[in-house]
Amino acid sequence: MLLIPPTLLMVTGLDPLRLTLATIVLTVIALPFIAFPLLVILNDPHYLKRRTNGRLGNALVVLVILGGAVMAIIALPLVIPGGR
Repeated sequence: MLLIPPTLLMVTGLDPLRLTLATIVLTVIALPFIAFPLLVILNDPHYLKRRTNGRLGNALVVLVILGGAVMAIIALPLVIPGGR
């Protein structure tokens, strides 16, 4: 049952590399929507008491989000039909 969707994608003739790149770009675009609420919770003393994130932890999370956004922007032209 789990092999039916991938098999249908392969039968359509889609390029597997382009499909993989498209899913990676979509995942990276979704990253801020997943990471931002997590960042808010990690800084809430009501939930974590004195174990909240410090400045270094927050900076690392923001760097990961920004790095992912930059990678998505760079990879987006590759996903658009006609891109190399």
